[in-house]
Amino acid sequence: NLASLNLNGNGYKIAPYAFANTGIKSLSLNNNIDYIGAYAFSNCANLLGHITLPQSLKSVEEGVFKECALFDGISLGDSVTKIGTEAFSGCINLVDINLPESLKQISPNVFYGCKNIAELDIPFGLVGFNGAFNNCNIKKLRTHWQIPILVDATTFDGFDEDKCILTVPANSVTVITINGYFI
Repeated sequence: NLASLNLNGNGYKIAPYAFANTGIKSLSLNNNIDYIGAYAFSNCANLLGHITLPQSLKSVEEGVFKECALFDGISLGDSVTKIGTEAFSGCINLVDINLPESLKQISPNVFYGCKNIAELDIPFGLVGFNGAFNNCNIKKLRTHWQIPILVDATTFDGFDEDKCILTVPANSVTVITINGYFI
């Protein structure tokens, strides 16, 4: 039963499902890891703390940390442009998320059931995130869009509309109101 994983070295690639369903409690990844396969750490029920993903990582693959219920924070490197489906689904204690400005796409159900995320900043360049926040209880969502984007009806399923505050840049409110992109 593996309790701690510390990967230091050059050019590591972590295979899909490599550490899935293990007893890892702590995880340390250096900045030279350029690929983490789908479901690599899924169902690591004992994984604790804040996880910082490598700066060299370009995408977070499908289900990488799915159902890792105990860890509470994730920092994505400045090179990440895409987060795959269900990457953090079922991470019920996840509170702190750092989405980098490089992020362009968040796939469906990425944060499904992450009910402890209180607030989230959506980066300026993000162009797709349909269904990404299903069944979350986000209370404050800040965007940096200068023009409105289209999202489908499932994007915010499970949000309490009376308690969630959507913040947009002051100069984009007129555009959003005129074009009716937001409900």
